[in-house]
Amino acid sequence: MSSFIGALDLIPFPLNIIFPILATRNKKRIAATLNSNGIGKFTPDEIYAFGKKDIDAVATILGEQPYLFGKQPSSYDAVAYSFLANLIDVPIECPLNIFARDRETLRNYCQRMKSNYFSDLLPK
Repeated sequence: MSSFIGALDLIPFPLNIIFPILATRNKKRIAATLNSNGIGKFTPDEIYAFGKKDIDAVATILGEQPYLFGKQPSSYDAVAYSFLANLIDVPIECPLNIFARDRETLRNYCQRMKSNYFSDLLPK
């Protein structure tokens, strides 16, 4: 509960009493879900290794093409971009973000997708 201390000051009564209870209950439910689907049984290092393999697979499929399957984007590009943008563009430091940002092919791909389809996200 100590991680909630500062945030609880911002929440009005009685929510500041209920919130920690709900957060603890949800944390247990999320942990149970992760264990039931299998990913919770691995160490963080093993999970990062899986993620790195996935990132390398996407980079390999992309190769030197502008999009995953050639010159025209597909729905697969929309899905891939949604995941890659969260790794490359979001300012969170973790092994997977760093690993993805180190791939020039993926950085260029995200920039191309953003420029072509989400230009409102570009700095002005």
